[in-house]
Amino acid sequence: FFRELEARHQNNIFIDDISDIVEKHASSTFDPYVKYCTNEVYQQRTLQKLLATNPAFKEALSRIESHEDCRNLPMISFLILPMQRVTRLPLLMDTICQKTPKDSPKYENCKQALKEVSKLVRLCNEGARKMERTEMMYTINSQLEFKIKPFPLVSSSRWLVKRGELTAYVEDTGLFSKRTSRQQVYFFLFNDVLIITKKKSHPELRFRLLFGTEAP
Repeated sequence: FFRELEARHQNNIFIDDISDIVEKHASSTFDPYVKYCTNEVYQQRTLQKLLATNPAFKEALSRIESHEDCRNLPMISFLILPMQRVTRLPLLMDTICQKTPKDSPKYENCKQALKEVSKLVRLCNEGARKMERTEMMYTINSQLEFKIKPFPLVSSSRWLVKRGELTAYVEDTGLFSKRTSRQQVYFFLFNDVLIITKKKSHPELRFRLLFGTEAP
């Protein structure tokens, strides 16, 4: 992609159009952007974990970041560069479309290029969002304790909608009396499952499953 842009610039310093180059690569060779952006959340989390738990890694990375080639920029700034660059392509093509006369033969090529890069960015965002949801599911699953058979919580089609504390009112009916008691519960509402738990007194955040039901 860069070589073709550079070659066109070498032919004429005033580049009049790049729509054909952008469309070609956005529709055929930019798949690695989608894969990279999908895993961006995991990359950042892994970097944070290594910095917090591996002194040797932290020291080595600090030496690398201080090199003049890095211009004193932190590692995280390089990890997010691909996502930043790919999201700028639709803005670039939209500007070119606005500057291209609608009766010009290049206008349709420009619109098609804009369509392709917009699709690319959408796939990148969807992939990143899906990975973030999956990471969240694994985290919640590791915090749940099951008295009976574990519930298969992690699924590629499931995501968290809302979570929080609620006060549940439980009615206890005895032989001669009826009493209502209050109980603090913690709920996890997913797109297809409701899970009600009780927060445990534990150094780490843990929840004991009280009730779970799938949407009909």
